[in-house]
Amino acid sequence: MASSSSFLRLILLFSSTFFIKAATTAPPSLQHRFTSIFSFGDSLADTGNLILTDNTSRLGRPPYGETYFYRPTGRASDGRLVVDFIAEALGIPLLSPYLGHKSKDFNKGVNFAVAGATALDTLIGYGAATLFVPGNLPIGCSASYLSFFSSNNKGNYDPSGFSKGGLRACCGGGGPYNYNTSAACGIQGFTVCEDPSSYISWDGMHLTEAAYKWIANFLLQHSSLIPDHISIL
Repeated sequence: MASSSSFLRLILLFSSTFFIKAATTAPPSLQHRFTSIFSFGDSLADTGNLILTDNTSRLGRPPYGETYFYRPTGRASDGRLVVDFIAEALGIPLLSPYLGHKSKDFNKGVNFAVAGATALDTLIGYGAATLFVPGNLPIGCSASYLSFFSSNNKGNYDPSGFSKGGLRACCGGGGPYNYNTSAACGIQGFTVCEDPSSYISWDGMHLTEAAYKWIANFLLQHSSLIPDHISIL
């Protein structure tokens, strides 16, 4: 049995497509508890691995990254992702993509997530002490799915609290939800909104930094999601 210590490594697993306070902070029970994060998943958590293997990816083009980094970083958003906000709240540096890591020192963690990834092998056998699996979003509410499977019945749609609603994408190529596969965000013909923070959807498939911040706060403020005592068989 692997024993847990007072300083644990947090493993984040984000899969497929994926809100609550203005500031991102970790509750006292989590502060100084984790010393590193190892992130696995797809485009919800990728901080640059895809564009290091495919320099033609639209994730490496403006307007991606415009809100926080002021340049594309390979993140599928206008700014930071959930994993970035969690790292900041825990006092851990933002995770470097594994393929761009300049050293073999992973004491603070590393990000293995890559856009398009699917299944993950078990990590327990490799000494993972905490597995944090946020789960999936209601992808049927994304601008892309709403565009592909549209309905004339407005009662089928439930816009949420962001001022521009939860349905229309900030960055896209037109249409009822500003999602068009022939002019996707980052591809010629797209337009981008003036204020991404008033939108939930960034490009029709992924969320804005503002939406990811709400998710991160929800996860951090609900400390019951992370057990106090961990024992791995």
